[in-house]
Amino acid sequence: MSELEKLQRSMYQQRRNLLIMIQAIIAAVLILATLITCIACVITSKETYIRYTEKGGADYKVYLGENEFYTDKYLDSNHAYIATLIDYITADFSYDMRMDSDNVNYKYSYKIDAQILVKDKSGAALYDPVYEIEPLRTVENNNSTISINESVKIDYHKYDQQVRSYLEEFELKNTNNLLVVRMTVDVLGMSESFVEDSENSYVVDVQIPLSATTLSIQTNATVPSGEQTILVKNDKAVTLLRLLSIIFAIASVALVAFFICFIILSRDKHIDYARKVRKILNNYKSYIQRINNQFDAEGYQILLVDTIREMLEIRDTLQMPILMYENDDRTCAQFFIVSRSNIMYMYEIVVEEEPEVEPVVEPEPEPEPEPEPEPEIEYIPMEEEINVEEISDPVEVVDEGIEVTGVAWPESIKKNKRRSTSCSNCSNRIF
Repeated sequence: MSELEKLQRSMYQQRRNLLIMIQAIIAAVLILATLITCIACVITSKETYIRYTEKGGADYKVYLGENEFYTDKYLDSNHAYIATLIDYITADFSYDMRMDSDNVNYKYSYKIDAQILVKDKSGAALYDPVYEIEPLRTVENNNSTISINESVKIDYHKYDQQVRSYLEEFELKNTNNLLVVRMTVDVLGMSESFVEDSENSYVVDVQIPLSATTLSIQTNATVPSGEQTILVKNDKAVTLLRLLSIIFAIASVALVAFFICFIILSRDKHIDYARKVRKILNNYKSYIQRINNQFDAEGYQILLVDTIREMLEIRDTLQMPILMYENDDRTCAQFFIVSRSNIMYMYEIVVEEEPEVEPVVEPEPEPEPEPEPEPEIEYIPMEEEINVEEISDPVEVVDEGIEVTGVAWPESIKKNKRRSTSCSNCSNRIF
């Protein structure tokens, strides 16, 4: 084997090993990604409960007009108030919620309105218009806390005068008249992250009597107290993780199959030979002694053995060492045992030579027949080009045919005569 062939074999093995290593790394990364996405999909699919606490309430202040009885600008809660002394009322609404997780996306909304309620003795509503104070606000949030604080100014005399006009118009008496200013909060009902939407809206309100001489204001809140729980869902994340795990799994299987095919198809005869020799030496190195010179087998009967295991059995039987010789080109390795009875037992690993393929000789194409020469066309001069002297030449008759050497017409003879007499000075010109 030439040095060039050895260099080519070494470069081929290096490139092959590099490609095998790159493919193995990519396959390992894909398999690891498949496992991670599958585990994440299983964990995300499990039911998860979020714990949260809520609280809400309302407070108010009654601002007084100019009077000689009170020096304060306003009176706080826990008082009764004289309607004629009231200038306006402020109501402060609050709502707070805390979750034990920061990884939940949810929405909350709230609004503030005022409603006049005129009820009869049985409690049925006679007059109940609603007026918007703060429009509906929707906020997306992913924090663990919500804090809403809104303060509104209530024109008490506006609503009181409207109720008094209504009662006078219809001469109504013994009615229950209230102005209800409320904040409605919906936190969990609009979120896509929860399995069960909450249809209950929390209401924090201030109830102010109307059409009365004295009044006592009350506050109410329907916000539940204590710790609450809600089941969380994450359909988008589960779907995405499931899709990624399927993609990674398919890519891993395809790459592993390609990796195996590449190893098998790219393994040439030299690589297969080296692998077999290396495997035998790694497994049975203690039973084999290598020699550097080729053994002279003249006078020995050579018996070929099919496997290395049979050589080990012969070694145990004969109590003779197994010798190994490999040629310089590393294309042939011989494992043999020499017995005292001039018998050599041999197991041989060789690089299989590629069969020589005889080149296919294509038949030479037959030469194309030469085209037949075209018959020559004899030139016949025009009557202007005919010389008078040529007319007198006789027509020669041959056996094979008649050859025309000159043609004359009576008209041309006359013309030639006239031209010869009129152009005596041009005797050298040919007509």
